[in-house]
This record gives sequence, C-alpha cells and structure tokens, in this order.
Amino acid sequence: MANLSFIELEQKINLLEFAIYNGYNLDKSKSTRRNPVLKGGNGDVLVLKHTDQNHTARYFNASEGSNTTDRGNVIEFVKHRIGSLFPSSANLSIYANVNKVLHEYLNIPLEQKQYDFNKIPDNLIKEFDVNLYGLKKLNTTNEYLNKIRGISQETINQEVFKNRIFLNNYKGKEYVVFPFYGNDNKTICGLNFKAENEQSKNALYSDKLKGVWTSKIPDKIETVFICEHPIDAISYSELYPSNNTLFVSTFGRPNDDQLSTLTNILEANATKINSNTIFKTGFDNDFSGQSFALQNANFFSIGNYFLTHVVDNNKGIVSLNIYNTDKLSNNEKQMLHINTTDGFSCSKIFDKINTKDNNVNTFTECASQFKIDVENKLGREVVNIKIDDKKLSVEAAKIPQVMKVLNESFNTNFDKLQVTKIVPMIPTFKDFNEDLKNKKSFDIKPDNKNERTKIKL
Repeated sequence: MANLSFIELEQKINLLEFAIYNGYNLDKSKSTRRNPVLKGGNGDVLVLKHTDQNHTARYFNASEGSNTTDRGNVIEFVKHRIGSLFPSSANLSIYANVNKVLHEYLNIPLEQKQYDFNKIPDNLIKEFDVNLYGLKKLNTTNEYLNKIRGISQETINQEVFKNRIFLNNYKGKEYVVFPFYGNDNKTICGLNFKAENEQSKNALYSDKLKGVWTSKIPDKIETVFICEHPIDAISYSELYPSNNTLFVSTFGRPNDDQLSTLTNILEANATKINSNTIFKTGFDNDFSGQSFALQNANFFSIGNYFLTHVVDNNKGIVSLNIYNTDKLSNNEKQMLHINTTDGFSCSKIFDKINTKDNNVNTFTECASQFKIDVENKLGREVVNIKIDDKKLSVEAAKIPQVMKVLNESFNTNFDKLQVTKIVPMIPTFKDFNEDLKNKKSFDIKPDNKNERTKIKL
C-alpha cells in the first residue's frame, strides 16, 4: 500500500475499532449512542465523539481530568502511546513511528481485523463497511445449507440466487452471509450471518431499518414473495418451484422503511411488473408471523384501506377496530379484524355490513372501537359486536394461535405500479424451511401439492 497522508489515515481508520483492536474494552454501562467510553488496561478512560458525516472521531482521556493533553484524533491517540502501547523505533521521529503503526494496521488482512459481534453495540454510530468482511462467493456445496437446512445445491445454484449468498470465515468457522440491500438493490448496507448452533447475527452497523435482502430481479416479475429470512425464501423456492419470482427478506419484523425500500426497488423496475403481478407473504406460522403478513398487506394496500390487530386488555374485553375502505364513495366495503381474548382471530372483508338496526351508522367512521364477545352457536363461533348497546353478530371461524389469512384480493396501487393481489402463504410447520426439512426427512406428502393459502381449521 502506498504511503497515505495523516488526513487519509484518519479517514480510513475508525478510532473506536482501532482502539478495541489494540486492547481497549468498551464500557457499555457508560457509553451512549454518540459517546462511546473505552477502558484501557493502564487505567485509561477514553471518551469518544463522532464529529462529521464521515464518522471520524475525537477522543479525550477522562482519567487525566479536563486539562488532559491526551486528546485528539487517531493520530494523537497513537502519538501519546508510542513507546508504551505501540513500539518505538529509535531511528524514527515520533510522527514517523505513528505513520508506521497506522500503515501496519491497514496492511493487516481483513479477516484478522474482524471483531466479536457483541464487542461494539450496534447503536454506536458508524457507517457500515462491507469491505471489512472479505466476503467469498458461494460456488460449492455448503454443509450448513445442504445438511443442516436441507436445501439442495441445485436450488442454491439457481440464477435467481447467484451472487446473493456469500461465505465468510471468522475465527475458524464458516458463516453463510446474506446482504442487506438499499434502495438501488446494489449497495450493500449490512450483512446477516448464519451458522450451525448459532443465532442469526448482523454485522456491525448494518442498516436493519432500511435494508432488505432480495434475489436477482427477473426480466418479468410475476410474483413478489416477502418473508422473514432468505433461508425461508430459498426453501420456499425449492418446495414450490416457479419462474419470474422476486424473493425479498426483511430479517424479522418488517418496518415501513424496509417496505419503502422495496417500493423503490419495484418502482425502478416498473416495466417488469403488470396488473397480474401477485404479492405473496411467507411469514412464520405463528401469531407474530401472521401479524407481519397483515402489516405488509396494510402497507401495500390502497388509500383508505386499513388493517389492524389489537391485543387482550386483560379484562376479558378486546377492542375491535373497523376501518372504512372507501368512506368517500357509496362503496361501503369494510374490513373487520377481530382478535378475541382466547387468542383466536380472524380478518374478513364484507361488501357491506348489514344490521337489523339501520341507525347503526358508526361503522362508517374510521377507527371506532367496540366491545365484543364470542359464543358458540350450533358448533360455529359467532362474534358479538356491541356498539352503543346494539349488538351485531358476525360469523367467524375459530383458528388456533394464528390469524386467519385474507382470502380476498387487495386492490393496491403505487404511483407507477399496478398490483392486484396480496396472498399470505402459511407454512405447515413453523416456517418454510421446517416444511422443507420435514418433507425430506419424513417424506411428508401434503394432500394437495398446491401451495397452502389458508391455515387448516
């Protein structure tokens, strides 16, 4: 590497990481979002402050009091420790020694400069740097994906997943790595690591708020499949092979910024989408997973079309939110989402809510709250909705643990897109990877080879 100026060295070397690499420890109890505190074995207490958009930092040694001269940037940090923490060459000047230390650090192989995932909290400000991780392409068989996750190499080698799955060696262990992509679907703004017997981990400073993983964008997008983790998407593609699908992962609970990122990606590829394009969600088969599905439907649905779910208030009464989908017209379609005290819930679209009392007009008001109870009539669950002492009965199926998926088409539109269907897909087991493993391990053959669009009652 050519010699760099001190200004260039300061911009390339993150002071927080450099200090930790050289033996300082982060004091999590005293660190704040903008001011990490580091402790050295010699009694140093360093307080750091990020100063600009490039996240260069300044520090001062709080253990020496407010008048300390041990303060400044990474150059000053090394200068004050030449001959103690850092070696000193007698034939070099103090700044030549500093220059030598910093250039030697930059020349250390990337994999040796990786840090324990939990050593620096994610909430300390710094931009994500993908170059730190030395990613390798996944070109051969992989024990974790093939043997632990049950995904065939043929599936992994599909063009749709090419250059979207990587490998990383850390402390002698191989990790499968899935990138977070930004609005342009090219810039990597984070990494997710998976390995046997370890919980999923994100790289330092990954932009989980906005980044999403996607497969390669096909020439024609017939389906957009949104799920929690790329492994779910890859498993689904093996269970239900199809062409022209864009797979998307939000790495857990989706948020509106991530869905906005997806919207930007889709709008940039609007010519590949038509009115027959279908959105599918493939979240986990549990209460949280299906609430994620409703959240996605809510985000991508039209205008005044709102979905919601509510939780038990511990008093045996559950609020019910009813939203008018088009209150400005004569179309009085309504969305009901009912979540009962027993954990049963359902969602259904009614063309019109009929009551015996025509004076019950509060249904046309947004977010009106009502009291409900559930009773059994001739073996069917009936939800009684009480509005101003008037009772309306709505028939609802009893579904254990999870929300009933919407089996209606959602009319959705973007500025440049026309998407007409959102279909929640529900795995038989916990998630689609569990479905895949069970199918291979136990040769489970579903009654219907088609994809499940509903939970069995």
